[in-house]
Amino acid sequence: MSSVWEAKNVDIGTPVAMKLVTAVGNKAAEALARVEREARITTMIDSPNVVAIIDMGADRGLPFLAMELLTGEDLGTRLRRLRRISVADASRILDQVASGLEQAHDAGVIHRDLKPDNIFLHKAGDREIVKILDFGMAKMVVRGADIIESAAQDGTLIGTPFAMSPEQARRGSIDKRSDLWSLGVVLFRALTGVRPFRAKSIGELLSQISSDPIPAPSSLNPALPAEVDRFFEKALARDPAERFASATEMAKAFAEVAAKVREAGVDTTTAGEPAPSLPLNIEVSSGFYKDAIIVKEAPAEPAAELCAEVPEALPAPLISAVPEPKKAGRTRILVGLGVAIAALVAAGLAALLLAGRN
Repeated sequence: MSSVWEAKNVDIGTPVAMKLVTAVGNKAAEALARVEREARITTMIDSPNVVAIIDMGADRGLPFLAMELLTGEDLGTRLRRLRRISVADASRILDQVASGLEQAHDAGVIHRDLKPDNIFLHKAGDREIVKILDFGMAKMVVRGADIIESAAQDGTLIGTPFAMSPEQARRGSIDKRSDLWSLGVVLFRALTGVRPFRAKSIGELLSQISSDPIPAPSSLNPALPAEVDRFFEKALARDPAERFASATEMAKAFAEVAAKVREAGVDTTTAGEPAPSLPLNIEVSSGFYKDAIIVKEAPAEPAAELCAEVPEALPAPLISAVPEPKKAGRTRILVGLGVAIAALVAAGLAALLLAGRN
C-alpha cells in the first residue's frame, strides 16, 4: 500500500510529492525494488505529459519516490464531480495523454494501468497540463541487456480490472494496443458518464470484457452523434489488429470527430437520466495527487466486496494539512511524517508479533 504526501527539499526549498510505500518484514526489500523499478521506467520517458521523477530511495525503512508536485485534480475526481465532459474537453485531454503515451511506447514501456485516477489535470497558470501517473505496473517490451523486468510474473493479473483489455483480462501477451483499449475505456467513461462494463464480481467483469456486446455511447448519452459510436467501434475492437495502431492515430481520429461535433453545435454534456451506480474502483496500486496534498490510499475492502454496486466516492483524506516538517534521509527532503511513521511502525510491530505467534 502507498500514500503520497507534500514535501520540500531542505537545500533549495523545491516542493515535491513524496510517495511512501508501506512494507514490513521480508516485504521491505521487495517494496524498495518496486520503487526503484518504477523510478527507472518513468525516467526513461521524456515527455511533459508524464509525471517527472526527482529522486527515490528509503528512509528509516520506508521506500519513497519523490516526484514533481502537481496541483489540480485527477480525471477520476473530475468525472465524479461532473459525471461527464464535453467532446471538446475529452479531445483536449486525449491529445495530451496520447502524446505522453506515445513517448512511453516509443521507449518500450506499456503502462498497463491507465484509468481516470492515473490521469492528472495539472494547473499551470491559466493552462491545464495533462500528466500520466503511476508506472508501478508498467511492462518493458524492449529487449536488451538492460531490460527492466515486469512487476509480476507472466500469467499474473495486473492492472485495474474495469480498464483491462480483453487480452490483458485473459492474462495473454500484450503490446501497446492494450494501453489503447484502456484509454478507450477512459474516454468512454468521460463522454457517457458510465463505464462500458459493469459487474458484481471480478470474474463476471472479465467475462464481459472478453465477450459481451459493447454498448454504443449514443445509447447512454443521446447527445453523442454517430461519429462517436464509429470511433469506439475501432477504439474498443477486441482484436488488437483492428484497433488504432498508435496513441497518436487514436487522438487524431477523435480530434476529427470533435471538429464535426463543434461544427454541428451539439452540446454533448446535456444531462439525461441520473447515472446508474458504478462498481467501486478496484485498486491494484495507488499514488494520487489532490490539490497538492495527497491523501488517497488503496482500499482495504475484502475481495468479495470490491465490485459491489456502490456509488463511486473518494476515501477520506489521510491528512487535512501538512504537519510540521522533519528532516528525512539522504536526499535531505522534508516531509510531514510524524503521525504517518508512528502508525506505520505500530502496524509493522503488530504484523511481526502476529507472525511470531503463528
